[in-house]
Amino acid sequence: MALALAACANTAAACSCMLRSDKLEDQIQDSYGLAIAVIQAEAIEVKTSIYDAPSKAFPGRTERRNEEQVTWRISRIWKGAYQASSTVETVTSTACCVCGFSVRKGEVYILYLNGSAPFSLGICSPNKPLREAHSDVEILSRLAANNGT
Repeated sequence: MALALAACANTAAACSCMLRSDKLEDQIQDSYGLAIAVIQAEAIEVKTSIYDAPSKAFPGRTERRNEEQVTWRISRIWKGAYQASSTVETVTSTACCVCGFSVRKGEVYILYLNGSAPFSLGICSPNKPLREAHSDVEILSRLAANNGT
């Protein structure tokens, strides 16, 4: 048990994020600027698989990993070349309980997409359920208006 907690602690330290500011507006502005798309979407399909993989924290050992494949139906776009009602895929792996972003089917989220499809959702972007994102939506709407979207 102690070894498992130590592995989680080391993995958690490796997964921490360096933020420019503690202010929500700064975090959203930074994430908006880095993302190729910022959307509001509903998780319409969630598939989870569990497997063992080589540990990054402890070479020569394995760690339990969860992979979550999600299909999203887009309902709002603040940034990016997507259309409402289109879908997007994400595949996110988590190690020992950290470094990923887990979702619930049927729930609507604000997502910051980086890289290429299928996208990975991480803890360093302010991805969150819409029910927790009232201030985020106001900030995103201002950013989108200022950028002509």
